[in-house]
Amino acid sequence: MCMQTHRVRARMDSGLNFLEGHVPPIDGLTQRVADFLFEYLLLNKHRLNLVEIEAKLGWVWDNELQERLKNYLADSECALRHHDGYRFWSHVSKEFLDSASEHLNSNYAILLEREQPDVWISSASEEDEILELPGVGRVRRTTDLKTQEVSYMCKTPLDHLNMLAPHLPYDYRFTVSIEEPVSAPTPEGYAAAEKLYTRIKLRRTFVRGLWKVEITSVDATDHIEKTREDKFEVEVECVDVPKLAKLSHADFLQQVQILLNTVRTLAVLQLRHVRDASSSSSASLSGEPDPKRPKL
Repeated sequence: MCMQTHRVRARMDSGLNFLEGHVPPIDGLTQRVADFLFEYLLLNKHRLNLVEIEAKLGWVWDNELQERLKNYLADSECALRHHDGYRFWSHVSKEFLDSASEHLNSNYAILLEREQPDVWISSASEEDEILELPGVGRVRRTTDLKTQEVSYMCKTPLDHLNMLAPHLPYDYRFTVSIEEPVSAPTPEGYAAAEKLYTRIKLRRTFVRGLWKVEITSVDATDHIEKTREDKFEVEVECVDVPKLAKLSHADFLQQVQILLNTVRTLAVLQLRHVRDASSSSSASLSGEPDPKRPKL
């Protein structure tokens, strides 16, 4: 399906392309991402209901120079597979999170008023415990802080595709994973588990069509390193992977284009936030947030 090369004209008014500040599509990268995603859909065709596709904003981090990785060949996007020389840091500034949330709330208010199909907003407060269970492995225990319902999930990343975007304030990464529910351990098994991380999450979700944007504030505790930090995350995720996999070649490419343009448009909001701040202060117009250095 996606192994052939086609040029697809992006429809900027379709899917999640409802934000201002559109970024022109790059057909070569659309095909590259489509091939990457389709390969794992094909390899997991018998368990598509367990496949997770997500794109997170952050930085591709140069482990040697301890800074955001630079594209020394061109000021344009490029796809990078995994390499020990760099890692992906899925963290954005609080100012960017607030800006993205403001724009999404504003645009969704219009969509809901127009009664657009497949559009909704939800909120969640959750606690995630990442546990190492004897005889099982690493498991995520999630507690809904409103209902106190508890679920257990084993998430196995299959592959990542890092996207270096030097012309944008943030890079982004596509990840394909398997998320499989697992049975709750016995009280004895839970007591014997090693607690690795705890994450208290406040999340706002904006859904339209096959994609959703999640804006999350995280209070993260590392029980191994004995550290705690506030993190802010923005990601785009597919809400119906089996439906995505059944699309025609042209429609599949169009959905990948929607995904790409949504991530790019969200990243542009950081530039808009900095420009808005500069109108009332002496803020820099570089578009680069002032981050804490990631712990490596």
